[in-house]
Amino acid sequence: MKKSENTRKFTRSNISIAIRLWASGVSPFDAMVIDLSLSGILIQTDTTLAIGSKCHISMLLGHYMHELPLNAEGVVVRVHDGVMAISFDAVAIESSRELQNIIVFHTDDPEQCLHEFEQAESKVHQAAMTNT
Repeated sequence: MKKSENTRKFTRSNISIAIRLWASGVSPFDAMVIDLSLSGILIQTDTTLAIGSKCHISMLLGHYMHELPLNAEGVVVRVHDGVMAISFDAVAIESSRELQNIIVFHTDDPEQCLHEFEQAESKVHQAAMTNT
């Protein structure tokens, strides 16, 4: 059997942290993060949303008394047995660096993550230069 290649754009970090989600038509609800990357999040929850649903995600990163909020907008891309995959549409600019830090801290390959971040930042910079 042929081993499949990892075609993900960003490395995932296994992390267990509580988050809160808001979506149209449902009360805010809590979930637990299974893994996290710059492009999205995989969560375990009793409340699932339909694929294509837009949501707001909020989590607190850090330690008690030194917690920093991370806020993101996303869309549900996969749902199966109480697990939801959410692709980030936007991460608040003040949350971006914290997201990178938490991913690097919890990954098996921090150097690869840092390389991915540099590539992503370079693409954003190139796109900005093209649009000016």
